[in-house]
Amino acid sequence: YCPNGPTGYAAGVGYDLTTGIGSVDLNNLITAWGVPALTGTTLTLTQQTTSPTTTAPIQVGISVAPASGSSTPTGTVSMLVDGIADSTPVTLSNGTATYSATVKGSGNHILVATYSGDANFASSTATLSLNTSPETTLNITATTTSPLVKQQDTFTFSVEPTSGLDHPTGSVSISVDGNLVSYATLSANSIATYSTSFSTLGQHTVSASYASDNSFASSSSTINVNVVTGTTLTITPATSSPRVGDNDTFTVNVSPASGTTAPTGTLRVLVDGQVLSPAPTLTNGSATFTAMFGSTGAHSVSATYGGSDAFKESDATASLVVLASLINTTTTVTATSNTPDTGASVAFTVTVAPASGTAAPDGTVSVLVDGTPDPTASALANGAATLSTSFTTAGTHTVTAVYSGSANFATSIGSVTVTVPTVSFTLAGSSASTQQGGTVSSTITITPNHGYSGSISFAVSADTSLTHTCFALPSATVTGDGPVTSTLSITTNQASCPTVTGQSAMIGSLSPATQGSSPKDGPRNTGVVVTVAGVLIGLLGRRSRKLRGMAALFLLITLGMIASGCGGGSDSSNTSTNANATPKGTYTITVLGTDTATSTLASSTKVTFTVN
Repeated sequence: YCPNGPTGYAAGVGYDLTTGIGSVDLNNLITAWGVPALTGTTLTLTQQTTSPTTTAPIQVGISVAPASGSSTPTGTVSMLVDGIADSTPVTLSNGTATYSATVKGSGNHILVATYSGDANFASSTATLSLNTSPETTLNITATTTSPLVKQQDTFTFSVEPTSGLDHPTGSVSISVDGNLVSYATLSANSIATYSTSFSTLGQHTVSASYASDNSFASSSSTINVNVVTGTTLTITPATSSPRVGDNDTFTVNVSPASGTTAPTGTLRVLVDGQVLSPAPTLTNGSATFTAMFGSTGAHSVSATYGGSDAFKESDATASLVVLASLINTTTTVTATSNTPDTGASVAFTVTVAPASGTAAPDGTVSVLVDGTPDPTASALANGAATLSTSFTTAGTHTVTAVYSGSANFATSIGSVTVTVPTVSFTLAGSSASTQQGGTVSSTITITPNHGYSGSISFAVSADTSLTHTCFALPSATVTGDGPVTSTLSITTNQASCPTVTGQSAMIGSLSPATQGSSPKDGPRNTGVVVTVAGVLIGLLGRRSRKLRGMAALFLLITLGMIASGCGGGSDSSNTSTNANATPKGTYTITVLGTDTATSTLASSTKVTFTVN
């Protein structure tokens, strides 16, 4: 019989192709061969696993020994476990083998082994009784796996069977960092507890072992804990009542319970329950971030520090009430005069206008004059406020108003620039005419500009064609806003020139222009010299009595020289018959006025003078 069915040729009577010799009587053939004698065997089963359980295979040793002789049986051994045949026979090697038996459930189990025999050895059978215990799992849990230093932590030990409904009994041995510290008896539910604390930071281990009982296998387990420093987290908003649409800045501080080292790591931040990304990072235990709220009402921001190898986790929540957004404002500043005089009071009006709505902003405005804050603040009335100030120096000045804002209106800033003109005065002289040898007056009008006040001294000069003429023009004082006059006295007869006494007047005299170089004619330009002396008297009058006297003496000597030079001689171009009188004609006189306190403050005018 072949594996794929019969093959070849059918046998027949007589010679055929199958046997080649005709049919064979199989019974006669077997009987003629005979049956050989087999040696008996003994099959032995040995339990090699000392504490068999319900989950792990049980190792069983198999040995087939001959009843006699030294030959070793060969072949296979078939196994039945609790009456169920294992489909794979175990092959002997030198008469032995090892079988891994898997049983289900705890209690007694029967293994039956059958040696199949071989050409020399007879078959044999053996039976082994096994008693298995359910395996157990020891679970360890802790109140916290990151306890604080010296903080009590409780550990729970639970011994659970892998099968069956019974509960393991007995106790568990507990070790901390490898040192046995306690034995804890299991409760009816196979649970035990143990509490301890750790005095040092860092990693620690807690181990437990269940020694087994008559029904359950042993087990063990270990849990790691990391002892850390406690932390306190605080979260502080820049304002607890931000406006809709405005960024509010939050500061988070994570402080250690002890030590000087600051916690590091990232924070988990929730803004109204939504995770903030990216997560803020702690620097020296602190972090900041911003959040914006799109609606009014109550909102919350929470932050959680997840802890580290050295620090305990912590968290906190900040509550806020978001207000409606502020109405923008525009601040403008106007002045009653954009070009006020020095020292003059100027009124400024500050107006704060809302960007929307009709309600006038309330609150106050503060003022800065050229960047210097005014010590007082003005309250708005119907959105406006007024203030007054003055300026002591000429030039450009800026007045800035800062609106402080209110519950409904945003702050704003406005400014105005005013220009204070330089203080000055102007001179104007009336024209004058007189007969030859006569005396006439010209009114010099001083008009103060931009708040000028003070004392003015004068100097009078004329061209060199004006001869035999004397001038007198006393100083003038300006005290008010209106024009002030001083009288310029012009004498056209040299003999009638007044004598200079004191400082009541500045006197100038010009000699006639001469022809040739006669000593009687004197210096041609002595009038200019005298004018200079007069100026000295005017300029020095306010500074030094000694210098003033010297200038007056200089003027008198000069006049004496002139007088001595006017005694004879004549001007060939002069049609006058009076040698001491001013020649007829029209002349231009220059009057220079100078402030006696500030020499750079001056003004001049020209006076037309006619001698008929």
